[in-house]
Parts: sequence; C-alpha cells; structure tokens
Amino acid sequence: MKRVLYIVANPFSYSTNPVGGNISSASGVVTGLLMHDYHIDIVTDSHIPTMQKNSDKLKTIYYPYRSLRRVIPRNLNGFLGKVFKKLDGLFFRIAMKKKIKSLVDKNDYTFCYMRASYHGASITNILNSRNLKLVLEVNKPLSMAPFNRKEALDWPKRNQKVKVPPAERDQYEAATLITVDSSLRAKWITDFVGKKFTGKMIINPNGVNTKMFSPSTHSQEFCNEFKKVPDDILVGMASSFRWYNDIDELCEVFCRALLRCDKLKYLIVVGDLKKETELKVKISAYGLNKSTKILSQVPFNKMPELLNECDVVLSHFNFHNKWPHNCSIKHLEYLALGKPTVATNVGEVNFAIEHEKNGLLCEEGDIDKFANSIVKLANDPELRKKLGKAGRQKAVEELDWQFNVQKIIKSLEF
Repeated sequence: MKRVLYIVANPFSYSTNPVGGNISSASGVVTGLLMHDYHIDIVTDSHIPTMQKNSDKLKTIYYPYRSLRRVIPRNLNGFLGKVFKKLDGLFFRIAMKKKIKSLVDKNDYTFCYMRASYHGASITNILNSRNLKLVLEVNKPLSMAPFNRKEALDWPKRNQKVKVPPAERDQYEAATLITVDSSLRAKWITDFVGKKFTGKMIINPNGVNTKMFSPSTHSQEFCNEFKKVPDDILVGMASSFRWYNDIDELCEVFCRALLRCDKLKYLIVVGDLKKETELKVKISAYGLNKSTKILSQVPFNKMPELLNECDVVLSHFNFHNKWPHNCSIKHLEYLALGKPTVATNVGEVNFAIEHEKNGLLCEEGDIDKFANSIVKLANDPELRKKLGKAGRQKAVEELDWQFNVQKIIKSLEF
C-alpha cells in the first residue's frame, strides 16, 4: 500500500484567509495524492477546509499541546506577545517531534510531504534517521521574508548579504526533492541559499481541483439577493488584496468600464479582514457603492458556487517595477469554472492565461486596456462562451492538481 505522511507545520496558516493560496494548495496536493491512489495521514495543527472528513484513505491527526493558542489573541503584540508566541512555537516543535516519531515508527510511508516553515526543521532528523524521502514544498523561501514588502521588494544586489535562517537550510539539506512554484523563487534559492540545491529542485506551478471548481448554472437566490437582473454583467474578483493588487488602480478600472457599459456590476471577495475596511473606503470614495458588493471570509468550499455567478472574472496585479515573485492560484480556479478572465500579463503570476484563447491579457498599469477588455467581454456573450470553454478544457487537461502531483512522483522515482 502506498502511504504518504503530509505535514502542516505552519501555525495559523489555514484558518485566517479562506481566499488565500495556502488552502488551495494544501487541499489540492492532498486531492492529487488521493487521485494517484495514495493513503494519506495528514498531521496538522489547524483545520484544512475540504480536508476534514476521514475515510479509509485519508486520516487527519492533530498535534497535542496547542493549549496556548486558545488563550493567545492573534493580534497580541509587544513583549508579552513575543513571549507567548515563542512558548507556543516551542511547545509546537516538541509536539511535532513526538507525533512524527510515533507515526514513522508505526507506519511504512512511501514519502513525507511538507511545506517549508520555521518549525519544519525540528523533525528532519527523525525523517532522515528512518531514510524517509522528504518532498519539501517551498511556497516562499524563508530568507525572502524581509524582502516580501512593497518598500523592500527589490532583488538583492550580487554582493548584498541575505540572511538565511538555519531552519531553511536544514530543510533543504534534508529534502529528497524541493518543489517550487515559480522560477523566480527557484532563482532565489540558488542565488542566496545555495547552488548545490539546484539538482534536487523542480519548478512545479500550482494546480486546481477541477472537480471542485467546475461550471454550474446561476442561482436565482443569488440574483435576488444581489439584485441582479438578466441584462446585468457581473464582474468578480477574489483575492487577499495585497499591495500588488493595487486597490486604487482597480477602482479606476471599475469606474472607466462602468462609464462605457452601464450594465456592469462588481463582486469583490476579500480573504483578509484587515483589507475589507480599506476596500469599503475606496469603493465609497470612487462612487462605486451602488454597483459593487464586497464579501469577506467566504468559506473555501463556497467559493466555486459564488464565482460561478460571475460572467467575467479578474486577476489584477501591479507590482510597480518590483519583481513579481508570487504565483496566483485564483486564475486557475477561474479557468476551471469556465469563466472568461481579464488578467495582468505578469508571466508566472498568471501563467496559464493565453491572450484571446482563454482570456484577455493587459500590461501592468494599462487601466484603459483593462477597462476596455471588461467592456469587450460584457458586450460579447459568444466571446465569453468561447474563452470560458477553452479555459475549462485547459484546466482539465493540463492544470489539475493530479498533474502537479504526477510530476512530483516521477521526480522521486528518478
């Protein structure tokens, strides 16, 4: 029997942002492994939406000793906040060692899958001592964190010293395979952590669960709630709304498109509660209240149903001459739903969008082009149907999580 140990070692990572990529990635990889007939033990400290039901092939095991989390407010700052969080992290690592040691002693795992984190290094010795292969998913290199802000997001100069946490290097050393979702993040590892890791690294873009994200008909209940009439065109965007989504620019796009097509309505789904207030303020300032609805903290399993109500969807970015390090998953979900997508042409961020084949691409900062593309799709139902159909086909044939996992399995076998 093929069995995988799937480890979540990131406190708070899966319960704070239902729209975020962490959830899509975690549930997607697990789904992909199940499709390849693996039995999976998920060891986690928090609930992963859509992955909570145990079955004969899937078992969720929770770390003990997380009592501090119940009494520590997530926004606790200052000296007390640091002390409590350090204690919580210490107990977490103790719990990991105890739980992982028990599991690998009792079970014959084919390999272990874990996302790199500050806590993951505490169990690498246990995995190595059992000669258990480790697949390490690097969502963002830990050493990238200080550069992961708008004001600091410049690629370090050749002679600039980048501080690499020992936990990051230890996990790379222990890994049999390092899977990275973009070539830019892979370049970071080779440039600033070590060229020796190149041989065990693969570029493996994110995927989408095409069974979960599949086309469906509009809901009359939603239309009634949203006051959407048959002639309205609903334009949707789901995002955590980081600085690179540029809310001001997006509002300007909304305004210009609405001037050219008065049947447009907008739906914004925001995962980060801190951004909800900012969005509401901006939407009001731009006079978009009557045409825009904002929803926050929508459960992940409700996202397909909600996005299916949209006629056009957006994947909007502007990195303002900074390097676009991230790799969007949301646009893959749009394609899987068969939705025509207007996206920013930023390479690996919207890597699956093909201009005039399954979506329309616009250059960063081209507000008029973005607005015109929305209007073009709003006025052309046949084009929406054509692009949406091509997007769904590409998602099913190339972008499903099973292909992401298949690449990992083949690399391990090699």
